[in-house]
Amino acid sequence: MWGLSIGPCEDFVKGEKLLARALSFAVELDDLSTIGWIEYMYGCLLLMKGDGLRGADHFQKAIKYMEERHTVMAIGLAWCWLGWAHVFTGEEKNCS
Repeated sequence: MWGLSIGPCEDFVKGEKLLARALSFAVELDDLSTIGWIEYMYGCLLLMKGDGLRGADHFQKAIKYMEERHTVMAIGLAWCWLGWAHVFTGEEKNCS
């Protein structure tokens, strides 16, 4: 959450570094739920930064992990943000 919040408030580079670090810890622990959430937050940060393409990639990964873990509450959010990333980049046709 720190990485996601610090980006738009202070420093996107630092936010990305914090999220990358959190992601590496979650991958090391092989915690699919946490990996999914961090991928989701990473996508949100990148979309706020204006990088819809990279953001979409993280949302797609988040959806994959959330589907594997049946993280029902969050998967809808990830799909919504993925759609927004495609609209943001002018690729609405990829929303289906």
